[in-house]
Amino acid sequence: MGNGLKDLITGSIKGKKEIYDYHFGGVRKIAAIVPANILGRTWSVGVAIPYKEIIGNLNVFRKGLEVVFLFIVFLLFALFVLYQRLRTKKKRVDYRLVKIEELNQLYHDMIENVDYAVFILDKDRKILSYNNYFAIFSGYEEKGTKSIFKLLPFMEDYRELYGEVFNSGVQRFTSFSTVYKGEERYFELKMIPLFGYDGEVQRVLSLIREVTHQKRLELELKREKESLEKTNEFLRRLAITDELTGINNYRYFKEEITTLFKQAKSRHQNLALLVMDLDNFKVVNDRLGHLAGDAVLKDVARFIRGILPDTFLVARYGGDEFVIVMPGYGKQRAVEQADIIRSE
Repeated sequence: MGNGLKDLITGSIKGKKEIYDYHFGGVRKIAAIVPANILGRTWSVGVAIPYKEIIGNLNVFRKGLEVVFLFIVFLLFALFVLYQRLRTKKKRVDYRLVKIEELNQLYHDMIENVDYAVFILDKDRKILSYNNYFAIFSGYEEKGTKSIFKLLPFMEDYRELYGEVFNSGVQRFTSFSTVYKGEERYFELKMIPLFGYDGEVQRVLSLIREVTHQKRLELELKREKESLEKTNEFLRRLAITDELTGINNYRYFKEEITTLFKQAKSRHQNLALLVMDLDNFKVVNDRLGHLAGDAVLKDVARFIRGILPDTFLVARYGGDEFVIVMPGYGKQRAVEQADIIRSE
């Protein structure tokens, strides 16, 4: 550079590009002059700017750069934090997806290995999904949807029940028997509502369990139980019934008289006991034979039982002797009842 502004301009005219630091009027300035060819003539074009203004502009620019730098740092930090959060969320989502996959596989294994016909119906009662047991049970192998009522006609009886499940959102359970594949079979049906995001029932999970074997065993056990009860009742009646006359025997009388006596005592009621035999019964046996005597005993027993109330205990005491227990009867009424039997 030259020693003065004049030298700077002279150098510019000679084709030099100069930057000059000088003082003018006590103000430090920086001038830049370059040569320019305009209309065939060489001109010196320059600009002079006070040094303080340049420094001030540089400070403003530096501060601006600092702000931009801080903003970029903050933005990078925010992006880093956001990345870490997204990464953490992704790990959580991936973990949950793995767990969901495991649960889906578990549920799939469970559903495919249970002895239930499991299927899902939509609102039109069409089959959306089903397990292998249902396919074997129903013979359904189509990929498309089909009405459960067309596939299994006996399910038509439960159309209204499905409607209740869809409308109320409450599980339903029922058991039934039907003729299926040529034989009577027994089933249990459970309907479980499946809700959508709107809280409405969108599908129904259905489980059909065949209990034919168990039901047949149950019916067989019931029949055996009833037969056993009849046998026991027969044996009990046999044990307390006189074989010849068909009325209660001495054993039953002996057991019941104690109970009847205790009841009468606790209730402060009368209780009468009448003992009777047949006059000249030995003569009948001796002259007409024991068969005739047995016939007489039968007729007498039938007669006594027929004219007395059911509340009276009538039993054959032994031989030609009979006992009659009369609850609520005092001595006078018992004598009157004895006279009625004798007169009849």
